[in-house]
Formats: sequence, C-alpha cells, structure tokens
Amino acid sequence: MYQEGRVQWHRAWAEMMRWLEDFELKHVEIYRSIQFFHMMSKAWSSVASDYMPLGYSEFASRQSTLFSGLYDDAKKLFEEKGEPRFRNMTESTIVQIVRDFRKQELGWLSRMAGISSD
Repeated sequence: MYQEGRVQWHRAWAEMMRWLEDFELKHVEIYRSIQFFHMMSKAWSSVASDYMPLGYSEFASRQSTLFSGLYDDAKKLFEEKGEPRFRNMTESTIVQIVRDFRKQELGWLSRMAGISSD
C-alpha cells in the first residue's frame, strides 16, 4: 500500500512539473512570436521602401501591414490574457523570469517541508 502511494505521488509530481514547463514554454513561444511579427513587419517595410517595380513594392507593403497587424493583435492579447509575471519579458530576462516563476509557484513545497528555498 505504501509503495502505491509513493508511485502515485511521483506520477502526480511529474505531471505537475510537465504542466508547469508547458505553461512557461507557451508564454515564451508567444513572446517570441510577437517579436517575430515585429521583425517581419520592419523587414517588409524596408523592402517596400527600396526602389523596385510598383507591383513588388505594393506586395511588400501589404506584407508589412499584415505582420504589423499580427504584431498588434498578438501583443494586445498577450497583455490581456498572459500571466502577469511573463508580460515584461525581454530576451535577456526570460531565464530569470522563468526561475522566479518556478520559485514562487513551488514555494509551497519548501514551506510545507520546512526547507529554505534560498
């Protein structure tokens, strides 16, 4: 009976850690998608401003507008729906934000076990 409880506890722990990792990854992926949309909008805008035949320039301008719209929509949704602790990420702060998030989310375990998390 004791072994079954341990197995169940470890399975539940592994499932919780997978959920936490997926949650963090989704936020990082969304952040990077937003950055990609912004980069592509600027790149197509640059192509559209270069001297080229009218049709090509028009296509590049439409692509820039498309990516700009995707950027605006994704950024707005992320600010509304995303986890507040992940909203102000930058490439240089992603790792630290994830570490802080995990420390805060798993702090209950340290408190329960009476272990210092520092």
